[in-house]
Amino acid sequence: MSGRRGHVPLRRCVRCRTRAPKATLSRVARGPDGGWRLDPTGTAGGRGAWLCARCAQEATEKDLKRAFRASAAEVAAALEAQSIDRPAREG
Repeated sequence: MSGRRGHVPLRRCVRCRTRAPKATLSRVARGPDGGWRLDPTGTAGGRGAWLCARCAQEATEKDLKRAFRASAAEVAAALEAQSIDRPAREG
């Protein structure tokens, strides 16, 4: 069984609903205080949602309301700050 590749975990973007490898998506997690924050490692505890690079850059509060419910404005502001601070991750 040489040459066999390992398992690649897939996640679904909450905005465009496409499936992609976990490593190519950004995670936003809900912390114990009830606020949402970016999770660069993808391992923080709590409820989380995944966004592809394109959606993370283009997402608006309206787009995020379904996934994040009342906290959509907070998430949209965090994503805006992330896109200003650093470019999107590449595969």
